[in-house]
Amino acid sequence: MKLLKKSQFWYSIAFLILFFVAIYPYRHDMYIAVFHTMICVMLNGASSVLFAVILYLILCKKFMTADYGTFLWLLFMQAIGHGIFAFMNWGSWLCLGITAVILVCMAVTWIKARKNIDDME
Repeated sequence: MKLLKKSQFWYSIAFLILFFVAIYPYRHDMYIAVFHTMICVMLNGASSVLFAVILYLILCKKFMTADYGTFLWLLFMQAIGHGIFAFMNWGSWLCLGITAVILVCMAVTWIKARKNIDDME
Protein backbone atom coordinates (compact mmCIF):
# COMPACT_ATOMS: atom_id res chain seq x y z
CA MET A 1 0.00 0.00 0.00
CA LYS A 2 2.93 2.35 0.53
CA LEU A 3 3.69 2.15 -3.17
CA LEU A 4 0.26 3.50 -4.12
CA LYS A 5 0.81 6.57 -1.94
CA LYS A 6 4.04 7.56 -3.70
CA SER A 7 3.70 10.28 -6.30
CA GLN A 8 6.67 8.84 -8.22
CA PHE A 9 4.65 5.68 -8.84
CA TRP A 10 1.74 7.62 -10.29
CA TYR A 11 4.06 9.75 -12.45
CA SER A 12 5.54 6.55 -13.84
CA ILE A 13 2.10 5.04 -14.50
CA ALA A 14 1.02 8.25 -16.25
CA PHE A 15 4.21 8.17 -18.35
CA LEU A 16 3.58 4.52 -19.24
CA ILE A 17 0.04 5.19 -20.43
CA LEU A 18 0.83 8.42 -22.29
CA PHE A 19 3.93 6.98 -23.96
CA PHE A 20 2.11 3.84 -25.10
CA VAL A 21 -0.83 5.85 -26.43
CA ALA A 22 1.56 8.21 -28.24
CA ILE A 23 3.49 5.46 -30.04
CA TYR A 24 0.58 3.10 -30.72
CA PRO A 25 0.36 2.44 -34.49
CA TYR A 26 -3.15 3.76 -35.12
CA ARG A 27 -2.90 3.50 -38.90
CA HIS A 28 -2.32 0.03 -40.25
CA ASP A 29 -0.40 -0.13 -43.52
CA MET A 30 -2.08 -2.55 -45.91
CA TYR A 31 1.33 -3.79 -47.12
CA ILE A 32 2.34 -4.94 -43.62
CA ALA A 33 0.84 -8.10 -42.17
CA VAL A 34 -1.51 -7.62 -39.22
CA PHE A 35 0.66 -10.07 -37.25
CA HIS A 36 3.67 -7.80 -37.66
CA THR A 37 1.66 -4.79 -36.53
CA MET A 38 0.63 -6.71 -33.41
CA ILE A 39 4.28 -7.55 -32.72
CA CYS A 40 5.05 -3.82 -32.97
CA VAL A 41 2.24 -3.10 -30.49
CA MET A 42 3.64 -5.69 -28.06
CA LEU A 43 7.17 -4.28 -28.43
CA ASN A 44 5.88 -0.77 -27.80
CA GLY A 45 4.01 -1.98 -24.73
CA ALA A 46 7.06 -3.78 -23.34
CA SER A 47 9.23 -0.73 -23.96
CA SER A 48 6.67 1.53 -22.27
CA VAL A 49 6.72 -0.67 -19.18
CA LEU A 50 10.53 -0.85 -19.15
CA PHE A 51 10.92 2.91 -19.53
CA ALA A 52 8.30 3.52 -16.82
CA VAL A 53 10.18 1.25 -14.39
CA ILE A 54 13.43 3.05 -15.15
CA LEU A 55 11.68 6.41 -14.67
CA TYR A 56 10.30 5.24 -11.33
CA LEU A 57 13.74 4.16 -10.13
CA ILE A 58 15.25 7.46 -11.27
CA LEU A 59 12.54 9.49 -9.52
CA CYS A 60 13.04 7.48 -6.31
CA LYS A 61 16.83 7.86 -6.66
CA LYS A 62 17.22 4.08 -6.59
CA PHE A 63 18.49 3.58 -10.13
CA MET A 64 22.09 3.80 -8.95
CA THR A 65 21.51 0.81 -6.66
CA ALA A 66 19.53 -1.19 -9.24
CA ASP A 67 20.93 -4.23 -11.00
CA TYR A 68 22.46 -2.79 -14.17
CA GLY A 69 22.89 -6.23 -15.72
CA THR A 70 19.16 -6.89 -15.79
CA PHE A 71 18.39 -3.50 -17.31
CA LEU A 72 21.17 -3.88 -19.89
CA TRP A 73 19.80 -7.26 -20.94
CA LEU A 74 16.21 -5.98 -21.15
CA LEU A 75 17.25 -2.84 -23.04
CA PHE A 76 19.31 -4.81 -25.55
CA MET A 77 16.56 -7.37 -26.11
CA GLN A 78 13.90 -4.76 -26.77
CA ALA A 79 16.35 -2.78 -28.93
CA ILE A 80 16.91 -5.86 -31.11
CA GLY A 81 13.15 -6.25 -31.54
CA HIS A 82 12.68 -2.58 -32.35
CA GLY A 83 15.62 -2.70 -34.74
CA ILE A 84 13.98 -5.53 -36.68
CA PHE A 85 10.58 -3.84 -36.85
CA ALA A 86 11.75 -0.22 -37.12
CA PHE A 87 10.77 0.05 -40.78
CA MET A 88 7.16 -0.82 -39.88
CA ASN A 89 6.59 1.54 -36.97
CA TRP A 90 7.92 5.01 -36.23
CA GLY A 91 7.51 4.32 -32.51
CA SER A 92 10.33 1.81 -32.78
CA TRP A 93 12.68 4.59 -33.87
CA LEU A 94 11.67 6.63 -30.83
CA CYS A 95 12.19 3.65 -28.52
CA LEU A 96 15.62 3.01 -30.07
CA GLY A 97 16.59 6.64 -29.44
CA ILE A 98 15.42 6.54 -25.83
CA THR A 99 17.25 3.24 -25.34
CA ALA A 100 20.46 4.78 -26.69
CA VAL A 101 20.14 7.74 -24.30
CA ILE A 102 19.53 5.43 -21.33
CA LEU A 103 22.51 3.24 -22.27
CA VAL A 104 24.80 6.28 -22.55
CA CYS A 105 23.60 7.57 -19.17
CA MET A 106 24.15 4.15 -17.62
CA ALA A 107 27.66 3.97 -19.07
CA VAL A 108 28.57 7.45 -17.82
CA THR A 109 27.19 6.67 -14.37
CA TRP A 110 29.08 3.37 -14.25
CA ILE A 111 32.33 5.03 -15.34
CA LYS A 112 31.94 7.76 -12.71
CA ALA A 113 31.24 5.15 -10.03
CA ARG A 114 34.32 3.14 -11.05
CA LYS A 115 36.43 6.28 -11.04
CA ASN A 116 35.25 7.15 -7.52
CA ILE A 117 36.06 3.63 -6.33
CA ASP A 118 39.52 3.81 -7.91
CA ASP A 119 40.17 7.22 -6.32
CA MET A 120 39.30 5.86 -2.88
CA GLU A 121 41.87 3.04 -3.14
